[in-house]
Amino acid sequence: MNFSSIFAGKMLGDAYLNCSHSAVRFAFIHALKDKDYAEHSYNLFAKFLPFNSNGIKVEHIYDKRTNKTYSRVFCQSRTSPLLNEMYSMWYRKNRKVIPKDWLEKSLTSEGLAIWFQDDGCLKNNGNRIILSTESFTEEEKDFLLKVMKKKFLINASIDTQGRIDISRSREVRKFQALVEPYIHKSMKRKSINNRWQHWEKEWREVSHSKKGICRTSIYLPDQFYHSLKGKEYSNILNNLLDKWLDKEWNENLLNPDKRYLWLLNHDGVQKGSNLLTPRFERDIKKRLDIIAEVTGFERSELVIMALKE
Repeated sequence: MNFSSIFAGKMLGDAYLNCSHSAVRFAFIHALKDKDYAEHSYNLFAKFLPFNSNGIKVEHIYDKRTNKTYSRVFCQSRTSPLLNEMYSMWYRKNRKVIPKDWLEKSLTSEGLAIWFQDDGCLKNNGNRIILSTESFTEEEKDFLLKVMKKKFLINASIDTQGRIDISRSREVRKFQALVEPYIHKSMKRKSINNRWQHWEKEWREVSHSKKGICRTSIYLPDQFYHSLKGKEYSNILNNLLDKWLDKEWNENLLNPDKRYLWLLNHDGVQKGSNLLTPRFERDIKKRLDIIAEVTGFERSELVIMALKE
């Protein structure tokens, strides 16, 4: 575990630094419903920073305006020379700023996961990711987009509400491959682990599915279209995909680290404009559809990958 990375992620999320009489303390607040995640965060940082016995506690705040009492989990460290150093980088005139060079160097997938759990959300059934960046300046938002692209090779944009928006399917899957190993069990609403369990179950059951034929539309570039057209291309593709799909699933897609590299290696693949309508065997079509969901690639693009090999 890398302190700089998790600290960077937490500061991009819900953490802040208190400076009183030149004494700096690290703090964060989470909703009561996220108490387990707050305790997980506390345990991560307690390995690097000093905390009192009551360093994490539940607070009940009465709001006169609404006449309601709100509960939250508050965590604050003791002072530390390390925090003095962090404060000098993260604050200018008592305002939080992003230390660009340090953050670009320090942020890893583990810190990215903390940022996402703090200030991110899943949309569209796990097919879109939003990171709340409304409080950052326009320059800082642009910088974060560049870090996402340069360091993690993920393309994102800023939506109309000033948030980082990752909405292209394969970019979402890249992000998830990086952060999923670090998502705490209490943050399952931000995880696609349940979907993975479903995909793996579907994959195991494919061999027991009923036999049959599914005619499918795919679009190929000229080189592959002309080499297949007029031949028994359905049989050729069925035989090719039967081996290729199993190989990619077992060797590259089940492991998040390998899946991320696989997604990067195939990033330039694009479907063509020439239509073929092969008669896929039912189990081939089902496995093709599962991998399309898992990776964010279209069926045509997956077929092109197989043909290239």
